[in-house]
Amino acid sequence: MTQISALDAYLRQSSLAQVAAREPKALSTPLVQEGSGSFGQSVREAVASVQTQSLKSEAALGDFVGGQGQLLAIIEAVNETEVALETFVSLRDRMIEAYREIANMPI
Repeated sequence: MTQISALDAYLRQSSLAQVAAREPKALSTPLVQEGSGSFGQSVREAVASVQTQSLKSEAALGDFVGGQGQLLAIIEAVNETEVALETFVSLRDRMIEAYREIANMPI
């Protein structure tokens, strides 16, 4: 089993923070916008939004481990990630429910 030093963990988290900084998509934007393209593209954007938010919370944790972050920033980032994930899961459940309704319609 390989052990990762605290410095290695911090460096990995820092690289995640850089990735998150390149994806400035805010949680405040709607997951699906009217006329934004195909349904598949909208789903891909929603997944990317959740992933970006997750990377931001991981980066905040890495900063804290490295002694540069604040506990409040971690709590806020984790809460935002939780809300984004719950919203996405709810959207997924509604899509599955709609698919099942369509599949059960008589032809």
